[in-house]
Amino acid sequence: MLNRLGKRIAQFFYVNSIIKEKEDIEVYAYGLEILISSLSSILAVLLIGIFCNQLIGSILFFLAFIPLRTYSGGYHAKTHAMCFVILIVVYIINLISISYIADSIIVNAILMSMMFSSVVIYTLAPIDDKNKRLSEMQKKKYRRIALYILIAQIVIVTTLLMVGMSTRNLLAFTNGQLSASTSLIAVKINKRKDDKNERHNFSISQI
Repeated sequence: MLNRLGKRIAQFFYVNSIIKEKEDIEVYAYGLEILISSLSSILAVLLIGIFCNQLIGSILFFLAFIPLRTYSGGYHAKTHAMCFVILIVVYIINLISISYIADSIIVNAILMSMMFSSVVIYTLAPIDDKNKRLSEMQKKKYRRIALYILIAQIVIVTTLLMVGMSTRNLLAFTNGQLSASTSLIAVKINKRKDDKNERHNFSISQI
């Protein structure tokens, strides 16, 4: 559905001379498809946040998640529908944690989440997925940017903790970091499974 919608919008742009070259229609259609998918997912999460009275937490979750996810890489589902479902499930887990975690351990949860995310991102980022490959030049550039973003986020969280910002909002922010880092681990696990299957299939072919 999103593929057809992207193509229709690209065709409209071409007919109205917004896209000049006909061969660029497919490129724009794909970009529009990704854009529509991303915006619909973000809108759905924000609506859930509004319904649960957690709009600020939703925004903070995305402020941490999107920059890190963009430059550190991570898991890409094969379909937009699956991407949507995964994001919603991850966000619901975030909502549960910031709503029900005990006040006595929330600061420790923030620090542990941030430390875990930092180790994972420093060790693995950037990592590409079989559905979205990166060149070596892109990997070097993305790693540098991902680490700058991570450092900036650590400084921001530490500063806001010291000045007494709502710890539940800060937990939502570090949950965004945690979600981005967990996505890296998911890709790493999938790659190991794929490599194991390839070696197994190669061994069988040699028999």
